[in-house]
Amino acid sequence: MEKLEFARGYQKDRVLRQSFNQLAEMTFGIQFEYWFEKGYWTSKYEPFSFHVDGKIVANVSVNHLEWMVNGESFKTIQIGTVMTHPDYRGEGLSRKLMEKVLEEYDSNVDWMYLFANNSVLDFYPKFGFKAVTESLFHIPFKGIDSNKAVKKLSLQDESFVYQFVSERNTVSSQFGTRGTAELFMFYYLNGFGSDVYFIEEENVMAVYQIHEDELHLFDLVSKAPVSYKRIFKIVATPDVNEIILHFTPEDVDLPWQTNHFNGSEQLFIRSGKLDKLPKSIKHHLFSQA
Repeated sequence: MEKLEFARGYQKDRVLRQSFNQLAEMTFGIQFEYWFEKGYWTSKYEPFSFHVDGKIVANVSVNHLEWMVNGESFKTIQIGTVMTHPDYRGEGLSRKLMEKVLEEYDSNVDWMYLFANNSVLDFYPKFGFKAVTESLFHIPFKGIDSNKAVKKLSLQDESFVYQFVSERNTVSSQFGTRGTAELFMFYYLNGFGSDVYFIEEENVMAVYQIHEDELHLFDLVSKAPVSYKRIFKIVATPDVNEIILHFTPEDVDLPWQTNHFNGSEQLFIRSGKLDKLPKSIKHHLFSQA
């Protein structure tokens, strides 16, 4: 009979880490090895796994961070990378790992949350998680020709990007995350490296894409409060008519419009503090694990 063994926080164990990567590649089409080699897989990202002779067969990862809600900081964990090898499904391994996570952290944090795909929406309420609706914030904005300098960054600017993000303000004191520079770098290294821009005059880093007449703003990284209007005037080209945020805005005085966010994953939160959340929220994409 195969012996099932438990391991956690094993990123420095090459055998277990490589097996973890193989399962992540099989399950989600992503891998963490390059992120590890770059030094961004720290103790903030803590896998809880079962393995058989060094082969990872099930995993639930814990991401350690803080939430900022209405100006107040809370100790938080985000659960992610929940996966089970096809040969070991139906044995309750995810449930057992979730129970281990809850046993370890339930009394030590203010919030627990995760994002679940549509196939497992009935699983997490069994552990006390409640579905929470997200909203997309958007605003009509006519772009102009700006003479302000915007420098397009690349993967060659990695050290500058990491240092800047490490020293950033929370994207929003209304609802934002702190201590997530390493998660930002995962996105930077895996698909968004060509969408990062630095506005030297404002000392702001913006991550955005323009699709037809919409500017999708994924992040505004700054070390001091910023004027959204000034940033919009700089980054929005003349063909832009609307700006869509993929996070909760800090500037609540602008005439934001909100629509129900119909993403591929559902936000679930476990906490007795749900009444503290603002009426409309959008979790910061670049701190989603």
